[in-house]
Amino acid sequence: MTVSFEYSETPDSRFDPIRFNRGTQVRKMLIFLLDTSGSMNEKRDRPKRPIEELNDAVEKWAAHLKGSAALRYQAEVAVITFGISGVRVHKDSANQEFVPAATFTCPTLAAGGTTPMFEAIRTAVDLSERRKSELKELGIQYFRPLIFMLTDGGPSDPSGHALPEAEWQPMADQIAVLEANKKLAFFAIGVSGANRELLKTLAPEGNWQIEHDDLARFLIEASNSAEEDDPVAAARKKLQGIAQNSVSADDDIADDPIAEFHRKIRESRGGDSAGDTR
Repeated sequence: MTVSFEYSETPDSRFDPIRFNRGTQVRKMLIFLLDTSGSMNEKRDRPKRPIEELNDAVEKWAAHLKGSAALRYQAEVAVITFGISGVRVHKDSANQEFVPAATFTCPTLAAGGTTPMFEAIRTAVDLSERRKSELKELGIQYFRPLIFMLTDGGPSDPSGHALPEAEWQPMADQIAVLEANKKLAFFAIGVSGANRELLKTLAPEGNWQIEHDDLARFLIEASNSAEEDDPVAAARKKLQGIAQNSVSADDDIADDPIAEFHRKIRESRGGDSAGDTR
């Protein structure tokens, strides 16, 4: 079941909604799928829980979007969370699912429950198709939607049991067909605990592993890709850069025997793993 709910917004005083609705610039649709399952609320070997770190990152991200002149009249953002209470599509006070970057505000996220990842992906695809139809009716040109999925685990069924690998491929095939037909671009980003094989299956050319410290940078840089003429190529380059920095940080830790000892403990608990920089 998909649940929609509202959140408040504080418009950027420099933003002219009439100009935005005229569509004077090619519209860039950015959809973020954020994992809010129970694992995001687990206490780990960090000062804050993952969901708290995500909320901190989202706050910085929202401030960046409101202050970005480059994104003001061409980017619109949709947020879908999957976990606590199922799949949630965030709407603004005007009942919009896609919100202009300049007016974007996200509520404080909570974590719990299972991981209905595939339902969230299907919701994102349906949402993007509806929005494309709306933009066509308005006579506004658009670039294919960019979908960014952030997770610390893998998909589960309604009972919380992990979906077997045999059930991953049909979803991966659907995404591949949509990408081949230029219907959308899909990116899978994992943080500590993410199923790396799943990310590679869903997004063979667009999967990366990042650190929790890079969450804000991920959200901001993914959004900044909308500034470019080719957002897909820009997103790949920006996300690869973040992942490479995460790998370098792990290499630096390996030079410190004590830090390396703690890193191995984290890995034994299912914690930090090296990133794929593809």
